[in-house]
Amino acid sequence: MILEKIKQRLMLMFSLDLRSLALMRILFSLVLLFDILNRSRSIIAGYTDIGVFPRKLLIEYNSEWIFSLHMLNGTWQFQAILLAIAFVFGVMLLAGYKTRLATIISWIFLISLQSRNPMILQGGDVLMRMALFWAIFLPWGRYFSVDSALTPYKPEEKEANNTYFSGATIAYIFQIAMVYWFAALFKTGAEWLQDGTAVYYALSLDQFSTPIGKFLLHIPYFSKVMTPATLLQEGLGPFTFFFPIFTSYFRLFGALSFIGLQAGFGASMHLGPFPFIGIATAAVLLPGLFWDALLTWHKKRKRSQITIYY
Repeated sequence: MILEKIKQRLMLMFSLDLRSLALMRILFSLVLLFDILNRSRSIIAGYTDIGVFPRKLLIEYNSEWIFSLHMLNGTWQFQAILLAIAFVFGVMLLAGYKTRLATIISWIFLISLQSRNPMILQGGDVLMRMALFWAIFLPWGRYFSVDSALTPYKPEEKEANNTYFSGATIAYIFQIAMVYWFAALFKTGAEWLQDGTAVYYALSLDQFSTPIGKFLLHIPYFSKVMTPATLLQEGLGPFTFFFPIFTSYFRLFGALSFIGLQAGFGASMHLGPFPFIGIATAAVLLPGLFWDALLTWHKKRKRSQITIYY
C-alpha cells in the first residue's frame, strides 16, 4: 500500500498534462516556422558556397563527419528546397497532422540546418533542438490537432487520460530544470553575487537592449532587485516542477513564473528565439489545474451571455 502511494506520487510529480503538451506543440511550431522564415532571408550569405561560410570552410572548422542534408549541395536553390520542405513539416506539426512523423522530420531538418552553420547559433537554438528531440517521444498531438479529430476519443476516456507519464516526461522535466540550474551555476561573478549590477550591465548593451530595456535602466534599484531575483528564480524555481506536496499548485506557480521570466527577457532584450522557445518549453509544465480553471471560467462566461430564441 505504501509503495503504491509512493509510485502514484512519483507519477504525479513527473506527469505532463496532454493539453499543455498540445499548447507546447502549437507555440513551438510557430517558433520553428518563424526561425525557418528568418533564416531564409540570409540563405545565400549563411548557407551557400558563395556565402560567408562555405562547406569547405565548415569541414576545416569542424570535421568531415557532419550530419547535415544542407551539406549535399552549396547552391541557394537546393538550400531553398530544403527550407521549403522543413516549412511544410512545420505546418503539419502546427496543425497536428501526422504529428509523430512531422516531429521526427522537423527535428532532422532542424539538426541539419543548425549543423550547416554553427557560427550563427545561440542558446535558444540548442534548447530548441533538445526540446524537439524529447517531443518525439511525447504525445503532443493528442489535443488541439487534426490527429485528434481524425481519431476521436470518448469524453470519459479523455477525462481519464489528461495526464501522461513516461520516461520521456521525466527526461523532459529534468532537461528544462537543468537549463536553469546550470544557468544559475555559471553566474558566479561579482556583478551577480556582490554588486547586484548584472542586470544593469546586460540592459546597457545597445545591441541587445530594447526600448523597454533602456527605460528600465532609469528605474531606481531595478537592477539591484532583479539581479538576485533572477538568480534565485533560476536556481530554486525548477524545484517547483516536481514538488512532492501540492504538486499541481507548485507546478502552476513554477510554469507561470518561468513564462513571465522569459517574457521579461524578450521584452527587454533582443535574444533571438530564446525567450519564445523558453515560453513554449515552460508552457508544457502547466498542470491540469490550469486547464480546469480555464474551462470553469469559460462555462461561467458562456452561461452569463444572453440567449435570444426566435
